[in-house]
Formats: sequence, structure tokens, C-alpha cells
Amino acid sequence: MENARELYEALKTKYELPDFEELDYEMELDLSETRFLLRAIRDRITETVHSHAKQLEEALQPESSLSKLYECQYIDEEYKKEIFDIYRTLKAIERYSHELSIDNSEENNAKFIMASFKEWTELKPRLKKFYVKMKDSWKEEIDSKNIQEYFG
Repeated sequence: MENARELYEALKTKYELPDFEELDYEMELDLSETRFLLRAIRDRITETVHSHAKQLEEALQPESSLSKLYECQYIDEEYKKEIFDIYRTLKAIERYSHELSIDNSEENNAKFIMASFKEWTELKPRLKKFYVKMKDSWKEEIDSKNIQEYFG
């Protein structure tokens, strides 16, 4: 990773990218391949964003997952709007990355990293609130009628 760090530092200066340590901490970069360093970082950001977007999507539109069906009862209509706003931002980042996979220049990848990392840091408190709410839902007691509805 040391070679990747040195290469990143040169690109950081050229494109005014975020600090390597902060980006690595947030996105858990695996930069064993440095040939297309900014593309690899873009891909890792996209994986992270996609993972969180999937969690929000399942909360907004639960399928047959018992855990999501249970958790969604703790989300009121007003909070669904907030979740959707976060989801929309994450999906926009994800689609931006998909667009760049077609036009994959170093400069475009650098712009993506700067923009998406800024949005990510702004979204983190709202995402944390969502995960805390879902975690806390598991501490709530439910009545036996609701349990019977889940299991038929």
C-alpha cells in the first residue's frame, strides 16, 4: 500500500483530493493494484455507497425478509421521507460512478472522489441515525399478536 500512498499523494496535489488517511479510514481502501489508482478508489467508494443504499432500500421497500419487515414498523411516513432523501443521494453517487466507468479519465475519477467523499461525510450522521433507530427497534417489546402475524 506504500506505493499506492506515494502515488496518491502526487495525485492529491494535482487534483486537491482528500487526505489519504481519512479516505482510507472511511472507505477501507485495498490498493494492492496501483495501475489505475483513482479508478480503484472510485470503485471502493461505490461499493460502500451501494451497501448503504441497499440497506435503506430494504427499509423503504421490505420484501420477505423477517428482519426488514420487523424493522419497517418502526419507520413512520415522515422518517421514510428522510430515508428516501439519503437513498436518493447515495444512488446519485452510484450512478455518477457508473457514468464514469464509461468515461474513465483520471481527472473525472478525481472529481468523483472529491464530490462523493464530501457528500459521504455530510451523510454519515444521518446514516448513523438510521442504523441506531434500526438497532433500537430490536430492543422494543412486541406483542404476541404481531409475532403471530409474522409467522402466519
